[in-house]
Amino acid sequence: MFYGENMRNDFIQTYIENNHLKYFIDTNTGKSFLNKINCVEIKKTEIPDYILKGIEEVQHGLEITVLFTEHPVCRFFSSMDNIVKKVFKKLHNDPEIESKFFINLICNENNIDVTKIKLKEDEIAQQIYLLIKKQPYTPEIRTSYEFNGLVITGNNNIIEFTTNNNVSMKLIYSTNDRNFGGTPVVNFPLCTTISLIQNCINKKDLKYNNYKKKCNGTCNLLLVADPFIAKGLLIETNENVYEHVFVSKFDNVFLLELGGKEHIKSSKLLISSV
Repeated sequence: MFYGENMRNDFIQTYIENNHLKYFIDTNTGKSFLNKINCVEIKKTEIPDYILKGIEEVQHGLEITVLFTEHPVCRFFSSMDNIVKKVFKKLHNDPEIESKFFINLICNENNIDVTKIKLKEDEIAQQIYLLIKKQPYTPEIRTSYEFNGLVITGNNNIIEFTTNNNVSMKLIYSTNDRNFGGTPVVNFPLCTTISLIQNCINKKDLKYNNYKKKCNGTCNLLLVADPFIAKGLLIETNENVYEHVFVSKFDNVFLLELGGKEHIKSSKLLISSV
C-alpha cells in the first residue's frame, strides 16, 4: 500500500518514485529484499523516500535516486522534461481542465548547440499550458509527424512554436487516461558507469544520517538507470559493475536498470562500509 500527504503537490515526482519502487519490488532482487526484512507495509515519506515497515515495529528506510550526469546534453533534455512536468502541474491544478494528456515535446538538437542554450522553463511551460488550454481535446482526424527518420501516426494535436530565445519546438499531445510524456532524445552520450554510480552514492551518503534518524532497521539506497527520466543519458553496464566494490554508508545499495537489452533488471551491488 502506498500513500503520502504530499501526493497532490508533488504528484509527478511521487508518481515516478512509486513506479520505480513498483518496478524494483517486481524483480527477484526486490522480492528477495522485501522478504528478508519481512516487509508488511510501505509508506511514502520524504526523508527517506519510503519507510518499509517490518514485523515488531521495525522500520527500514529506502531512498531512491535516478542516476544523472552533468553532461550538457543531459542538462538540456532534463530541462525539457522539467518543462513537461511543469505543464502537467498547471493542467492538474486548472479546475476548468478535466482531461489528462499524453505530451511529447520535441526539439531538433541537430540545429542548435545545447551546450550554450539555457531554457527558460517557467516561461515555456506557461506557453505550452496556454496552447493546450486553448484546444484541450484530441482531433478525430489522424495526424503524423517525423522523428529520427520515423513517421509516427496517431490522433494527436501537433503544434510548432518558438520560445523567447528562438528555440524551435514541436508539441505533440492528445487526451489520455493519465498524464504521461516527456521528450525523446536521439543522441545519447555514453558515460562511465562505475564512476557515475559511486558519485551518486557519495551524494546520498552526505544525507545518510538524516535518513537513518527515521528508521530503526536498515537504511537502503536504490539507484535507478532510467533514460526516460535522466534525459540524454545512456548507461551501458557490464560485468565490471556487478563485480566492483562500491563504498557507501548504506546497508544495501541496489541498481535498477530500465530499458536497454533487458527491459527491467535489478541487482544488489557489492559495497564496503565507509
